[in-house]
Amino acid sequence: MSVPNLQAWGLLAAGLALSGCASLPRTAFFTDPLSPGEHVQLAGAYEANGQTALAKKQYESALRSNKKHVPALIGLGNIAFNREDWKKAKRYYRRAVKIDPGNAGAANNLAMTHLKQNKRLDEAQKLIEDRLEASGELKPYLLDTLEQVILARKNIAASQAK
Repeated sequence: MSVPNLQAWGLLAAGLALSGCASLPRTAFFTDPLSPGEHVQLAGAYEANGQTALAKKQYESALRSNKKHVPALIGLGNIAFNREDWKKAKRYYRRAVKIDPGNAGAANNLAMTHLKQNKRLDEAQKLIEDRLEASGELKPYLLDTLEQVILARKNIAASQAK
């Protein structure tokens, strides 16, 4: 019985590997060429054209790059809000508020989900009141939401008093 020539086997294996016959699976790494902000801009363009599904994909792509990208969270919340999916909308807006507690837009939108459901109106009012002074250009929207919340609370109180 003869001992196999290890050097010959090594050369054969190297030759096969180099020729591609015995290559290992290749792993490709995908680098997203767009920043999270660019994905959000693209999503906005899609939304403006009524292409909500494509907008949603862009917001999700932004979050894959940065899980804490507040504009993408707000965008996904807005899509859910427009579909009246209050649970999803609240989840996105809450995440945005948790990441950026001073974000008046996210807080206003979260308050609006409470208002649309006529639930947790005390929380909705506090969300708005806590951010009203620093809301800048969003102040008119926050004031409008606050007025609606206060009116809804009064209507509930009046109906319970009957």
